[in-house]
Amino acid sequence: MEKTKFTFVSPSRLAGAFAFALLTFLGLPQAFAQDCPTPSNVDVSYNCDGVVVLDWDITDPSGLVQSYTVDIENGNQPVVDFVNMTSTELTIVAGTLTPGTTYNYAITANCAASNVSSATGQIDGADIQDRQPTISITNVNNPVCPGDEFSGSFDVTVND
Repeated sequence: MEKTKFTFVSPSRLAGAFAFALLTFLGLPQAFAQDCPTPSNVDVSYNCDGVVVLDWDITDPSGLVQSYTVDIENGNQPVVDFVNMTSTELTIVAGTLTPGTTYNYAITANCAASNVSSATGQIDGADIQDRQPTISITNVNNPVCPGDEFSGSFDVTVND
């Protein structure tokens, strides 16, 4: 009597082997194997009017990056989030960040679902400037006494 050898493959292993063969045929493992590029050379600049600008570089020869997300936190408390950005520069308007408060940022390159890469750093609160006040002088009246320059009047308004 002749013996025949059978190899049993469990359904879960068979499905996994089939899925792997299909993905290999479609070339998808190579797409998943590429890491999302990390933003680099982050520059934080501080304008005198209270504006803070974040600028970064990205090396992405394969064109994987679809968008950027910038998260700014005070400690672990979110302050502001910028999502679906396509530019590598972010201008944060005056009044958004408080002078004297240091903030943490994370710039995240979004390449695909669950394929992201982030650069982190700090925005130094000591470098955030107060918005410059505006001063207006109105209702100027001529001096009451000729030769006495301090006898006139005017209104001064300071807008901070």
